[in-house]
Amino acid sequence: MKNFLLKEQTDELLVMNRLLEDQKKELTISNNTKDRFFSIIAHDLKNPIASLMHVCEFLVEDYNENRIHNIGENIDMLHKASNKTFKLLENLLT
Repeated sequence: MKNFLLKEQTDELLVMNRLLEDQKKELTISNNTKDRFFSIIAHDLKNPIASLMHVCEFLVEDYNENRIHNIGENIDMLHKASNKTFKLLENLLT
């Protein structure tokens, strides 16, 4: 009787172990997919955000050097770049 119970428990543990191994494989695949997704998003957003930062730097320079005539152009560029970046982010998240 004890041998039968031990065998039954051993079989049950083997089944549970296989299930855990399968879940581990699925989790690894899921994590790799998530990492690729975030890598793509980071790559696609890096350049537009860098452009926004440069336009902001130009605005600060223009303001500090009292070049008011350039500020309007830079604000327009900032507005367009931020809209493009936002649309890119929406597309990536969709």
